[in-house]
Amino acid sequence: MKRQISTSIEFAILVAYSTIAILFFYNYGLPSLAGDIPLQMYSDSTVYEEWALSGIAAGNITLVGVGGNLLGPVLVLTVFNFDRNYIHFFNIAVMLLSYLIVRRNIPVNRLYLLLGLLSSPLLFFSLFGVNKEIFALLTAACLAVSIRKRTWGWVLATLAASILARWQLSVFVAVMFFATSVLNPFRAKRALTLAILVGAISIVYPIFSAGPLEQIDLISIEGAADRASIGASGTYEKMQSIQRSYGYFLVLIPKMLQLSFGLIPQISLVDVNDFWNEFVLPAQCISYAVLALAALLTRRLTVENDVVFLICMFMVFFVVTPVYAPRYLYPAAVLLAIFVSSHQSPKGTRRPVKGFLQGSSR
Repeated sequence: MKRQISTSIEFAILVAYSTIAILFFYNYGLPSLAGDIPLQMYSDSTVYEEWALSGIAAGNITLVGVGGNLLGPVLVLTVFNFDRNYIHFFNIAVMLLSYLIVRRNIPVNRLYLLLGLLSSPLLFFSLFGVNKEIFALLTAACLAVSIRKRTWGWVLATLAASILARWQLSVFVAVMFFATSVLNPFRAKRALTLAILVGAISIVYPIFSAGPLEQIDLISIEGAADRASIGASGTYEKMQSIQRSYGYFLVLIPKMLQLSFGLIPQISLVDVNDFWNEFVLPAQCISYAVLALAALLTRRLTVENDVVFLICMFMVFFVVTPVYAPRYLYPAAVLLAIFVSSHQSPKGTRRPVKGFLQGSSR
């Protein structure tokens, strides 16, 4: 075990990071959200504000649906009365809470955990406006702890945080708890569990893409047309076509690689009007690559490790997305940071949730 940094140094790092974020917010983030400077430092923050305002005014807003999940953003906007200042400090508070949840419940090297979490460009710029990524961070932290603690309190906390981010994340959490419970006859065979999940998605996705998920698929097709108009290769869309033809098991790995690292060559500071897509997302892909390399260097990558199993299940579940959005993989980056900094032995606990589905997991 590497020597821990002192609590004072840990506190100083967190204070320094938060202070930089606050200064950056008032000098660039807030003017960007207000449209006062031609620098887009956010993804959908202003879109959520517009949807919430129009929905509340009309008295008709869908908070959770197949086409999108507005529960978290609308809740935050309503509680803080659309005040971007309060929302910024709320985001910082959630970030600190997420760190403390992991720090106090999982044996980790605190310096490595801080480096893994705070080096994320997506996290830094997500502190400025209302967004879902901050709840995705909280969900990943609670999920890692819940798999370790196996108590109902953490299970419910994870589900509550996940529904504020994306309904797909809530479905994943439910699937994850099923996969690690005694209801799964193959829970002791984690590689087989992953293979079954891949096979199930390969069969089910084409059926749902022509039904409940048709709206999302249409959005992805429109996005593909937009990317093609600016010279995109169309590789992701071709893999998506194979996925629609029961071929998810064939494109899982290449889709995962493109979602994780595909934007790295496109990093640029030339077009400040599209700063989010030209710099933030490619820089986040670089962060993914660094974390993946660090995980490989630990020589502890095995599905017998609880966090590694979580990451594998998450990637199988979310790489299915028809929308090319590397930020959807952010929870996996959080879990990678936890894994790299953790002192957990390769063997997982494999216990069912206490008070529920009791039984031997051997």
